[in-house]
Amino acid sequence: METLEEIRAEVAMTYRSHLPERLADLPAQEQETMFDRIAESILDEADQLAPQMRAAGIREETVRTGRHPDYPTTVAIGRTAKMQAIRTVMDEQLYSLIT
Repeated sequence: METLEEIRAEVAMTYRSHLPERLADLPAQEQETMFDRIAESILDEADQLAPQMRAAGIREETVRTGRHPDYPTTVAIGRTAKMQAIRTVMDEQLYSLIT
């Protein structure tokens, strides 16, 4: 899950399945706007967190192999960091609301 649309779909599903009481007093259009806003916030925060996670992954790979990773490995580390950042932010901003 990397795109805004995928994140938004997960936000909507989570609210509808696990947090319906938070939607009870909101008209449908306001719910949709709220899902958009939450998804954008998650992606923005993940975009800020991912470079730190990428740098840490590159450091770990450098220590593990004794040299800086090649380009394909660096790209893979970056993609993994982005996915981990999204998951971390979703845990904090979305899944933590489920009791």
